[in-house]
Amino acid sequence: MRNNLKVIIMQGQSCLGKSTLCRKLSGIISDCTYLCVDKYKEKNWDYYGFDSVEERQELSDFSKMEFLLDLKKHIKEAVSGSTIIVDYSFHNTFWDSLMRIISDKPNIEIITIFLHPANEKEWEKAWRERSVDFSIRHPGHGATQYSDGKGEGYVTDFNEIKVDGLPVAGRVKKIAIDYHPNYSMHCSLMEIIQFIEEHN
Repeated sequence: MRNNLKVIIMQGQSCLGKSTLCRKLSGIISDCTYLCVDKYKEKNWDYYGFDSVEERQELSDFSKMEFLLDLKKHIKEAVSGSTIIVDYSFHNTFWDSLMRIISDKPNIEIITIFLHPANEKEWEKAWRERSVDFSIRHPGHGATQYSDGKGEGYVTDFNEIKVDGLPVAGRVKKIAIDYHPNYSMHCSLMEIIQFIEEHN
């Protein structure tokens, strides 16, 4: 491993624009790798399909392990000055697994970009609309069964996707997200880039 590697944790609840922001940042930051946990899950759902919530969860757990292994590989191969962005609602044992890989490493600087809703009612409304809009969301999310690009038996319980007390690490920038009248961040993209490029 080389020195001076940044790992940016894009943290926050579902449907706050984490992945969109990650794609924008990864297109601006030089030598940047973007790892999105949901993309691993969606790849495996498409490849294997599932016939129950339990099978979906098994594939999700398998996908998380794939993500962690890829993260370790990218860290090992990273050149000095590069950046890795990781994207998910990290919590509980999955957060612990992430921390075992990146924390207390003198060559790694951890930065958390924490997105949170400015108004929870507006966030809930946006989530309920997005959870069944498969023009922008993979149809495996929330499905009881899934194969050949089609899901069945959707369960969209807002209370199940809420996670209280999401953890953070390293330098932290909290950004409020508005949905009314339209989606907006209480921070410019340039301000986020400047925060990332700051030194301790």
